[in-house]
Amino acid sequence: MNVRKMTALAVTTASFVLIVAGVPFLAAEHKPALLKCTITSSSSEWSKKAGNTLTVLVQNDLNRAITIRLLPSIHLISVPTTSGEAAHEYWAPFRLNSQSTEKWQDLKLKKGQSIKLEVPTSNLLWSNVNSSAWPADSFSELIPRGEYRGHVQFDFKAGQPTVSNNLSLSISE
Repeated sequence: MNVRKMTALAVTTASFVLIVAGVPFLAAEHKPALLKCTITSSSSEWSKKAGNTLTVLVQNDLNRAITIRLLPSIHLISVPTTSGEAAHEYWAPFRLNSQSTEKWQDLKLKKGQSIKLEVPTSNLLWSNVNSSAWPADSFSELIPRGEYRGHVQFDFKAGQPTVSNNLSLSISE
């Protein structure tokens, strides 16, 4: 008797895969990310007093021009130093260009186009991600010294956010 049985079900954010008799089958269409985002910093040591700048490279890798409405932000997530210590996450929205005054911004990129932004983190307003208030605190007032993972996130009105690579950062006085 030849019976095939389902051996596992794996789920990802964009699609899910069925593994039947050891053979993977794509069970939902995978949608490519709208943007590719890569961040760098000239230093992994950030000071609360000095200016810190994050370089953000945004690329349109799709085979077409895009116009999207998004909310760009920087996220810092503390790295707990002891077991049982909770991680704290802070965020700061930023402008794609100096003329933008809205929270949600339009980004237009031609096919294959990329833009490079220099974002001064000390000029932004920050908040704890669990706060219901729009960010209103300075970097030096809100962010405690310590070890962090940082990334840039682009939230969209519809669909999954685009998240950059993570940077390991150490913040000191």
